[in-house]
Amino acid sequence: MKFTLAFVPMHSRQSTAPDPPQHHGYTYMRPSITRRVCAAEHCSGQTHQHVSQFCAYHRGHYLRHGDANGRAITAHELTTFRTLATHLLSTYGARADVQAGLRWIALLLSSRPNPQTGVELARLQAGRVTSEEVLHAVLTLQAFADRFPGSLPDDARLTFALARGVLKLRKKPNRKDTSRIAIRTLGLLLREALSVLLIRLIRLHDRKRDEDAALLKAIRSGSPDDPVDILIPRKKP
Repeated sequence: MKFTLAFVPMHSRQSTAPDPPQHHGYTYMRPSITRRVCAAEHCSGQTHQHVSQFCAYHRGHYLRHGDANGRAITAHELTTFRTLATHLLSTYGARADVQAGLRWIALLLSSRPNPQTGVELARLQAGRVTSEEVLHAVLTLQAFADRFPGSLPDDARLTFALARGVLKLRKKPNRKDTSRIAIRTLGLLLREALSVLLIRLIRLHDRKRDEDAALLKAIRSGSPDDPVDILIPRKKP
């Protein structure tokens, strides 16, 4: 007995796929998936319309940083501003508004605004995070945003950055189960209660710096109308 092996072209083979289901004479077809270009600026990535308006890359940034173009602020970028925050709290820590801010933070850590945020605040309490540490973290980020508004604009990116900066204070900061609702809620609470205080401390530092610079310039110039006459009286000729 001889066997003959024949090759049939792909285009001539009949499809073995099952027929679409029918019900009462109507044929139900699977809806087609509509794709579109990512809504982020200067991005040509594709996305599913029913999933998100962003591609996978920008959707991750949107969930983590509140904006598709948001990014994480590195520890190296915040080095100078941590030093500035330490100086401000040591200089103005006895002010009534700073003490009021610390009391509010203590109440925030023991509160539970919603289930998701309550879980994160409970983790901060379990890690024994203090009010001073929280105020130092948000003051550092606010000073960076004030100095570099292009890197951290005053929008949802700053809201998320403040919350994430506080959440990094816990013992195990690298958690991937942090709810976006918790980050957004915590950031909004921090901005609503502490933004005025943070800006006031930064402006006090800027004013003191400008006054010191003007005084130093007057001392170096030695003009007769500058403040050095008060500190070092000139000898009469």
